[in-house]
Amino acid sequence: HRGHAMNPQRRTASAPADGPDLTALACELASVASVGRDVDSGPLTTYRVGGPIAVLVDVDSRATLSEVSGKLAGWSGEIVVLGRGSNLLVADTGFDGVAIRLGSAFEQIEVIEPIAVPEPDGIGRPRATNAIDATAQVRAGGATALPVLARQSAQLGLRGLEFYVGIP
Repeated sequence: HRGHAMNPQRRTASAPADGPDLTALACELASVASVGRDVDSGPLTTYRVGGPIAVLVDVDSRATLSEVSGKLAGWSGEIVVLGRGSNLLVADTGFDGVAIRLGSAFEQIEVIEPIAVPEPDGIGRPRATNAIDATAQVRAGGATALPVLARQSAQLGLRGLEFYVGIP
């Protein structure tokens, strides 16, 4: 279940996450990306609480993400990918795995299928004859701020993502 949910393995005071496997892995990952050990998760989440993340890897490009992914391919521990930390809780005891934090290269928003932007009628409503294509799709990177996604989608005439405005 890599990257689907943060499933922390509980730490105890006598068993910190600095065994040889994580130490060696962190050193190997540091050869291709910025790596932190036992990083406080509070500043990384919108709730501003949580214990330490054993290994935090910052990736700022698709190429770096690919390299990190390659180095993690044989590792059997927990992995989670972080975007903006919205709706994320980390146990106070911490996360004994690798968290990959996506940087600004993963904030892109793209319309996959072309859409017809409606022309307003005399009072600002879209004309029924020039309706928006209901199959239009938007692809957003994992580090995209949801309010930005909602606003940009609305500016394109797309509906359905308005509720994202209230999610940090």
